[in-house]
Amino acid sequence: MPKIISKSIVCSDSSKERDDFKHEYEEERLKTFFCLCGQLSLILSEPEKTSDKNISILEKLPLRKEDGARVLDSTKIAYKITCNLDNPDKIYIKRTKGIEMQKRFNCKKCKLPLFYTFDNPAVTFIIAKSLRAKNDAQDAKNIVPQQKKVFVKKQIKNLGKFSSVTVSTIEEENDEITEKEIAESFAMNAKIIEKQLERRKQKAKDQGEEEVVKVKKHRGTLL
Repeated sequence: MPKIISKSIVCSDSSKERDDFKHEYEEERLKTFFCLCGQLSLILSEPEKTSDKNISILEKLPLRKEDGARVLDSTKIAYKITCNLDNPDKIYIKRTKGIEMQKRFNCKKCKLPLFYTFDNPAVTFIIAKSLRAKNDAQDAKNIVPQQKKVFVKKQIKNLGKFSSVTVSTIEEENDEITEKEIAESFAMNAKIIEKQLERRKQKAKDQGEEEVVKVKKHRGTLL
């Protein structure tokens, strides 16, 4: 019996492969930078690669000699800043050429100054040594102490009786905790005063009814 030889042709979409390769290449060129507290602060498209591997991405950016800041020019490089850009802090610095006014943008989490600009919105400056690379973000926990959890245990006095209650675990500043305690204490005192007033009114009402009954009984006797 003769052998049957089958042939098959495999077709692939080369355009899709090119798109996937391009997407992976673009992802490799996008670099992220973090504040010292670990908050994501900058997404940067990697500049042109150099032969020296010891040079970091930020060191490839232009340098401002006055303060060592790195220059981000939106006409030459793509980047995105995740700080709050609506209300910058205005800082005045004395330079050799005169007074310099900077609009500084702070970290969302720890409020550390990270960037500043002048009148030209297309140019942003990275403050020297304010950002860390993605590989160093894990070490930020050792630099900035983590906020401690506060266990709040309250003593409540209700109608002369004391009782202690552990409310919850709160991760807030001490000032906010104090404000909440004052507000809750005020509300508790208001409820106690309201109950006392109701009891006094009820007691006065009961006493008035007893006096009326006594007067009626006294008038009804013939002795």
